[in-house]
Amino acid sequence: PFFIAEAGVNHLGSLELGEKLIREAAHAGAHAITFQSYKAKNLTTKDAPRFWDWEGEINREGSQFDSYSLLDSFGEDEHLELKKICDKYRIEFMSTPFDNEATDYLDRVGINAYKIASCDVTNHPLLMHVATKGKIVMLSTGASTVEEIREAVQILKKGTDKIVVMHCNLKYPTPDDEINLSMISHLKSEFPDCLIGLSDHTMNLLTPSFAYMLGANICEKHYTVDKTLELSADHWLSVDPNDVREIIKNYST
Repeated sequence: PFFIAEAGVNHLGSLELGEKLIREAAHAGAHAITFQSYKAKNLTTKDAPRFWDWEGEINREGSQFDSYSLLDSFGEDEHLELKKICDKYRIEFMSTPFDNEATDYLDRVGINAYKIASCDVTNHPLLMHVATKGKIVMLSTGASTVEEIREAVQILKKGTDKIVVMHCNLKYPTPDDEINLSMISHLKSEFPDCLIGLSDHTMNLLTPSFAYMLGANICEKHYTVDKTLELSADHWLSVDPNDVREIIKNYST
């Protein structure tokens, strides 16, 4: 099984913290680490209301643009540094682009695999642009219908035959009784030409092993080095390096 530590923007705009995330993930046994590549101006209008409620927001009356702007400082130069650090620690560098600009500079940086967020399964223009790069694409499928997933896969196949369909539940965190791991078997039958994986938002460290037994060869979980960090709502529900070690150990037993 291939395990991915999904750091997202848990670097909090700091390359020093980014290196710590990478180093500790590699030492814990993760095979890859995934970041997120976006700019607030490309995602939302400046007055769009927030679609989440998180008590840690700096500006309680702010917009979705304000939330995204807090952690969107990294551009091509910073991602190139992250790639170099990943090479140093011998862990695969990955990222999730949310627009064509990020897709292009990640390609220049030398990425081998793109992650597509669940929110972009129906973003066909982005899927078509990612497909033109001919790279591995990991497609997260939270809140999608099978038909929407099928359409996304067909678009991606126009440029790449290296597609991973990632079962996902978008409840953060996902209760154990709502993860619906049986969907893995269904995705295997629906997409026999694709690898099947799991984008896991449960708090259970055994979930990746159960998914692997059902045929999910790849698993990712949100990841941080400190669950008490602020600025991002991801930290408290993420796995830390000790959790990653436990997951890797569970795979082998």
